Amino acid sequence: MKRESYENVEQKLLQKLDVVGSKGLTKSKLLPKKTSPKRAAAEEALGALLSRRLIGNLGTSRSPRYVVISHYKPLELACSVVEAKAIPERLILYTITELGKGCTGAVKEAIPEAVALLVKEKKLLALKRGRSLYYLFTAPLREQLLKNEAEGDEPLPLDEGAVRRAYRQLVGESGLPYVAISRLQERAGVALDPLKIWLKEQSRIGSVVPSRGDWSLSDTCQREAAIEMRGEPHLLVQLLD
Repeated sequence: MKRESYENVEQKLLQKLDVVGSKGLTKSKLLPKKTSPKRAAAEEALGALLSRRLIGNLGTSRSPRYVVISHYKPLELACSVVEAKAIPERLILYTITELGKGCTGAVKEAIPEAVALLVKEKKLLALKRGRSLYYLFTAPLREQLLKNEAEGDEPLPLDEGAVRRAYRQLVGESGLPYVAISRLQERAGVALDPLKIWLKEQSRIGSVVPSRGDWSLSDTCQREAAIEMRGEPHLLVQLLD
């Protein structure tokens, strides 16, 4: 039997991958059966196509998924995987591991770059909590802010920088991470209602940690400054950088 030309073997592999597009094919689906006399030539052609970057592997070395190079877009696929995690009207903090869950191979390796790109595009918000880094989708956050405005909440008219400076001063003086909201408002020199709205919104995205404090020891000013979270008044807050 006449042996098939090397170029023809390569062309057949490329044609099979062209048909399936971005879905790609596993090695068992792409190559002839291991018992086939054509297997060795196909293996060699596959290696050559990979080395010449005419095809790419979106899977792993153990579980490959081959695509033609025009569909080899691990970064684009990683971005799609991450963005698919967004849940409308829900503010959820994700770790980078959670954002990349379900990915393998080249797509998994591209997750950190995809997250950085989405942060740059303002589709994700990076939040540091202690030594841990979390990510929040900005679309649900915008939806929540618009909903609050429609319900009559103020559009947060306060000097955030003044609030953060006041917080750092109070923490430096007391040595404690939690400060009374009433003292924070007084030191920052901002109106109380906008401050309470801002603290609630920041708490929802994980940038502020409220604490109930001791209501029995609080005075009238401290109680008026308390923010209600989950049906309970909170007198103290911790601001996370």
